[in-house]
Amino acid sequence: MTISVYARREPYLIAMKKAREPIGEARDDYAIFQAIAQRMGAGRAQSDGREIGEWLSHLYEEARVKSAKAGVGLPPFEEFWELVSPRPWAHSSRP
Repeated sequence: MTISVYARREPYLIAMKKAREPIGEARDDYAIFQAIAQRMGAGRAQSDGREIGEWLSHLYEEARVKSAKAGVGLPPFEEFWELVSPRPWAHSSRP
């Protein structure tokens, strides 16, 4: 899982799913910031006790509430997350 992007002035909400596992010692942003927070002694506090999937759902639900106030309906997180193919190119004619 990766972070969903929501830009304040953009009319799109995009679920950006992980295309592949990190190579070598590469890590996703969440893991990097968690490691930094751990070294600073604030590991669990930095994450607010949430894992990455929980953060995705939480942030999406916040965006959903704000969108509803603006008159824009969004589906529940689980529906939204499943609307997008995890590998968009898997359904195209690309080799």
